Amino acid sequence: MALPIQSAPTFFCELPSDGTEVKFRPFLVKEQRNLLLTKEDPTPKDMTNNITELLEACTFGKLDIKELPIFDVEYLFLQVRSKSVGETAKLEMPCQRDEAHPKTPVSINLSEIVCDKSEMIDNTIMISEDIGMVLRYPTIEESMLTTTTDEEVIFEIMKKCIVRIFDKEEVHEMRDTPDSEIDAFIDGLTIGQIEHLSSFFTGAPSLTHLIEWKCSECEEPQSMTLRGLDNFF
Repeated sequence: MALPIQSAPTFFCELPSDGTEVKFRPFLVKEQRNLLLTKEDPTPKDMTNNITELLEACTFGKLDIKELPIFDVEYLFLQVRSKSVGETAKLEMPCQRDEAHPKTPVSINLSEIVCDKSEMIDNTIMISEDIGMVLRYPTIEESMLTTTTDEEVIFEIMKKCIVRIFDKEEVHEMRDTPDSEIDAFIDGLTIGQIEHLSSFFTGAPSLTHLIEWKCSECEEPQSMTLRGLDNFF
């Protein structure tokens, strides 16, 4: 007789982007093993693939993780992690007064981490009185590329995140528009217009958590606001 297979408990959370309710389960031992291997020697590609596969499995294949905004992925991963290995994470924090001091272990409650949307702006951006654009936030794969300073890559990501361009007469869906036309449109923007578009991306929501501690060496009170998935991975 075969060994019994237990059913994993299920939980629910809401995605920060639009409030969609998501059903999920904790990750399993084999999934945690893959995650730990990624953590030991992470590359952007390996991290992206493993997190994507993990979340798709833990949400029962109901979500296309690659199409979600990066902050949705970060928040969902944090929820799955907290239900899988506990709601407490331990960090080693350096002394902000003297880096020669030994790092201080600090415990944080993952349930207290929020997705900060205070700088989020409307995704419809008017670049002139008559012309506007509808944007979307980068996905996890696209966000892995934003660490580069290569201007061409940054513009390529921006181009991918344009959903449509409209004026008083027409609406142009980017999925139906040749790349050559999109390139010509972006090349024709002013520096001020590009900066205006960039404010949409710089104001993207992110995981944030304020931690406070005392250095174990000098006992100086210290604090830091952690942002992004890397700090809680």
